[in-house]
Amino acid sequence: MITEIERFIATVDRGSFTKASQILFLTQPALSLSIAILEKEIGVKLFKRIGKHLVLTKDGILLIVVHKNLLLTLHIFL
Repeated sequence: MITEIERFIATVDRGSFTKASQILFLTQPALSLSIAILEKEIGVKLFKRIGKHLVLTKDGILLIVVHKNLLLTLHIFL
């Protein structure tokens, strides 16, 4: 699941599956599948796909916030 979360973060940071897949050295379908697997594992949709645009859902925003807080906590204590 860690790999899928990293791929999710990269997709959010780049704003598209295509741009994220390029930086991750994955095909776009492979990245899309990875995000779909993550969504299935945690039981929520992370993006609304509006045409070619990605919009984070409330759950997607929550995952970003939790991830960033976790990284900040790790940096403080390590």
